[in-house]
Amino acid sequence: GIPGVDGIHAGSHGDLWLGARGGFYRCRGEACEEVWKGGHWPRIAGDESGKLWAGEWVNVLGTGVIRGDASGFQRVMTAGSQNQGRSRVAGSGPGGRVWISHPGPTALRQYQGVRLLQDLPGFAEATGGADVDVLEDRQGRLWLYSWATGLMRYAYGAFSTLHVPNHNAQDVMEDRHGRLWIESDGQATTTFV
Repeated sequence: GIPGVDGIHAGSHGDLWLGARGGFYRCRGEACEEVWKGGHWPRIAGDESGKLWAGEWVNVLGTGVIRGDASGFQRVMTAGSQNQGRSRVAGSGPGGRVWISHPGPTALRQYQGVRLLQDLPGFAEATGGADVDVLEDRQGRLWLYSWATGLMRYAYGAFSTLHVPNHNAQDVMEDRHGRLWIESDGQATTTFV
C-alpha cells in the first residue's frame, strides 16, 4: 500500500488517483505508479476536459498546483497567485469548475480549465484568512470547511456558519440524493440537506 493517503479521486477511465504524503499516484487495478514525486497532495479535483488538478499542502516542495492526466502533469500558474507555492486546490463543482485558494492576499478563485471565472467576494473576511476546502453542491451553494473554521455555507451572496461537533469539519461530500455528509473530527458524521 501507499502510506499517508489523504486524497482520492476516481478518474473517468477507471483509474484511481491518490494524493499522499510523499507523492501523487495513479492506480489501475492493484498496480500504482507515482506520477509526481514528493509533496503532500490532500485534494484532487477533475475539470470539464477530464484533466485532474491537485494542490500541494503546506508548501513541502513549493510546487503549488499541478494539472494533467495519464499522459503527464505540469505545474499551473493560476491568476493572481503571488505566492504560487502555497496555492492549493480547494475543491470542484458542477460542470468541472475548480476552486483554488490563494494566500497573500487570501482569495478563493474559480477556474474553468486555466481561465479565471471569478473571485469569491468576502472570502478573506469570512474565513479570517484560513485555508479551507470547498464543495460546490448541485444547487450552486458553496460549503467551505476546515479544522479552523468549521463549516460555512456561501449562498445568495452571503456567508453563514453552521454548527458541527467541535467546530471542526474535516471533509464534506454530496451523495446522489443531494444530501451532504460531514466528517467532524473523525468522530461524527452528520447530514444537511
